[in-house]
Amino acid sequence: MRMMTAAMLAVAMLAPGSAGGLVSAQVTPTTTPRVLPKNVDKAIEEDISFDVAGKRLEETVQAFRDASQTNIAVNWAALALAGITRDTPVTLHLKKLPCEQVLRCLMEVLPTDKTRPNFTVGDNAIEITTTAAMGKLAVPKLYSIARASSTTVDGVKPTPEQIATTSDLIQKTIHKLLLNVHEEADAPGRNLIARDQYLAATQSKRAQIYVQQAISAFDTPTKLHQVPRGMVASVREKKAAERLNAMKVTLSNLAANPAMDPELNVILLPGAAAEIAKGPAAKLDFLITDGGVVEVGSADEIAGRVTLAVYDLHDVIRRMTLKAKKPALSPAELADSIVAAVKEKVHPYHDADIAWGDLEKSFGSMTLCEGLLIVFAPVSAHRAIAARLEELAR
Repeated sequence: MRMMTAAMLAVAMLAPGSAGGLVSAQVTPTTTPRVLPKNVDKAIEEDISFDVAGKRLEETVQAFRDASQTNIAVNWAALALAGITRDTPVTLHLKKLPCEQVLRCLMEVLPTDKTRPNFTVGDNAIEITTTAAMGKLAVPKLYSIARASSTTVDGVKPTPEQIATTSDLIQKTIHKLLLNVHEEADAPGRNLIARDQYLAATQSKRAQIYVQQAISAFDTPTKLHQVPRGMVASVREKKAAERLNAMKVTLSNLAANPAMDPELNVILLPGAAAEIAKGPAAKLDFLITDGGVVEVGSADEIAGRVTLAVYDLHDVIRRMTLKAKKPALSPAELADSIVAAVKEKVHPYHDADIAWGDLEKSFGSMTLCEGLLIVFAPVSAHRAIAARLEELAR
């Protein structure tokens, strides 16, 4: 049938009265050609500039869709539960950033009540949703924590009490991490239990990724001469830091005019405007992302932007023992002295008056257990900790 149809079409194209000459077909399109969406995995890596001022979120999404030429779906129902509507105003002044970084900035500036806006990439499309919507289904998983819970500061076989103490600390660390990334770790039907060198976790699929990352951090902690995984400063971050230092402006002035430097990408986090309105009493802080974006917000908001890293102090302890002139302290005593020396020089935030806190009570915390140093802190503080440990080992 297909061959007959093709033959009939060929005959139909012959001009009447001609010796087999062909007449070109003139086709007039009935609709304007549409630009096909790009491959989303490639598109999110391409640089774009994105500028909106007080634009409705629905219009902002369409502007991003046009700029990135990607398929974008929005879970408006999930956003509504977080207090975000189509009419939520958005202001962003971003220059030459990868699409993914622009999207992350959009997620950061949206004000929410509880959960945070988030996005997923898959099936050649981007979906804008919330962390709560992404983590609805809880799944049970069992993890071995035998390697980490068997660590001792002096290298001898651990006692059952030491194993129980370390296991309990691992559970508390993971629980804090899940809360920090806005997972509902304590919701009905969810749990996190450490027992007999195993960790049972009934959490969302997204949460399980963080559980695995945390256990990996305990199993292969950051050693001397290393920087925690994912915390090496990117080229964009270094350039932004240099630019910011060269400007020599106060954080309040920068927050009042985020677009003052055409070469610097600055965004205001939710609550920043209210903090700025306090005038001299305002408490602002900032961080620089790996994409080179300066995020300015209230000191309380920035305090929650911490990352987990686990440091192995055993090499530092051995080196300090070898160079000791007086009778060597015990490994446990040396570990305590190392932590004290780190705290003396490294502060969790730019405000030096804010001290390191307790694991379960403060965002920025430093906890010692059997030669492992568990730290929740901004990325910049982690780099300073790694550098300080190098100094102490010399």
